[in-house]
Amino acid sequence: DQRFNHLIRTNRDGGAADPIASANGITSANRFTGTAYASSTFKLDRDDPQYNGAPQMGFLVKGRRVRTVSASYVLSSTYTYSNNPAWCLLDYLLSADFGRGLSASEVDLQSFYEAAAVCGTTVSTGRAVSGVINGGPTTRNIPLYECNITLSTMNSIRDNIEAIMSTMALSELTWSSEGKYKLLVEYPTSTVEQDALVDSSHYFTDDDIIRDDVSISWPSASERYNQVTVSFSNEHEDFKTDSVTWPKTGSTAYNTYLTEDNNQPFRGSFDIAGITDPYHALAAAEQLVREARSVRTIGLTVTKRGLSIEPGDFINITSATCNISDEVYRVQAIEVNSDFTVKLTCTYFAYTTLAWNVNDDIAYSTR
Repeated sequence: DQRFNHLIRTNRDGGAADPIASANGITSANRFTGTAYASSTFKLDRDDPQYNGAPQMGFLVKGRRVRTVSASYVLSSTYTYSNNPAWCLLDYLLSADFGRGLSASEVDLQSFYEAAAVCGTTVSTGRAVSGVINGGPTTRNIPLYECNITLSTMNSIRDNIEAIMSTMALSELTWSSEGKYKLLVEYPTSTVEQDALVDSSHYFTDDDIIRDDVSISWPSASERYNQVTVSFSNEHEDFKTDSVTWPKTGSTAYNTYLTEDNNQPFRGSFDIAGITDPYHALAAAEQLVREARSVRTIGLTVTKRGLSIEPGDFINITSATCNISDEVYRVQAIEVNSDFTVKLTCTYFAYTTLAWNVNDDIAYSTR
């Protein structure tokens, strides 16, 4: 007697034909191998039609099940759901169906285990959430990073990898000296933790730097944001388009940045895939502003002490000539010269540029 009558049958694994579809003339070869699917049947009223054509349907999907790595750095044989970006990236790299198709031996599993631990760090507890996907109004702990993203096989593998990595601030996917893919995700929360990222042999002073070949560059003024807006699909509103802005107009941080920029509004807008809640969206906006105001690139040549450095490593530079004192840089590129000196291209790294480390209304924790 109801106006609308329908059956919706879901299969999260695929590989099996829907029996009702097969009974009604749909070929049993439609098994949707390797993918989740839904098959639906609608009862139509010929005298008083309920629909103008085939009904449009939408589904809320948590995501793909992935493999993880144990504490002994062994790849699991079973698949479980996770939106931890490190596990999502590992799954994409290993998948021969839609990803890079690597074998486990081509991946530094320890680095992914350590990266997943950083991504899963709880940065805020008992935060209010809502939306159907969260089971209605409730609370949950907020991890450092989440990856709620849809990828298309029409995009290049490189673009999809970069899309996943964009959900992990300042992460690096490098090629280790053992010939393996290595994921680096660091999130120091203090000077002590940041200094611990630097190997004791990677401290360089004027004695190690060939001063004829040092360059430092900063971004242009238009890239020096004093306010950023991030647009995202808000899971708290059942994935309606939403946006957040940091710092808020009129706040102490905003006024400080605006004054430094001669009252010129340098604003940026970003649509970041993989973020679906206001907490991570606000953190991304904050990180973009703080990083844009401190980032700089240094190119220098050091003695053969630099031969042990790999891309992605951290180094510490103190140079009276360059007016640099006890600063940490991440190595982006390495070139070994014929005389065994090493040319390095590095970017400045500071834990204070990472969201959750500095109060939202503080422009700088240290000047």
